[in-house]
Parts: sequence; C-alpha cells; structure tokens
Amino acid sequence: MQKMYTPKDVAEMLSVSEYTIRKWIREGKIAKTMKFGHKTIRIPQSSMDDFLVLWQRDNEMASYDVEPK
Repeated sequence: MQKMYTPKDVAEMLSVSEYTIRKWIREGKIAKTMKFGHKTIRIPQSSMDDFLVLWQRDNEMASYDVEPK
C-alpha cells in the first residue's frame, strides 16, 4: 500500500498554503485524490510523484520567462 498525504502534509513539503493545495486539487493539477466525506482528502504517493514532475518543469520554465533588461 502506498503512502498517503493530507493537504497539510503536501503544503508543508512544497512551502505553500493548505488552501493552495486544495485549490490545485479542485483545478485538477493534483489528480487521483481520495475523498472521504465532505472535507477529508488524502493524496497518494503516485499522485504526488506525477504532480511534482509537472510542478518542477513549470518552475524551471517560469525562470526562463523573465526578459533581461
């Protein structure tokens, strides 16, 4: 069985707010989450792995978007 994370766990790992993680889940940026009831969400390790690949790529590309002065 793979490791499961709460939105709070993921927020701490990425140094963003828990609100941001929940927003990314709603937007589908973090996929394949498991919901239990109204508020309880768990994020499997495999979903985290998929998201981190995209997140790192986007952050690398953002650093190239800055035009030199």
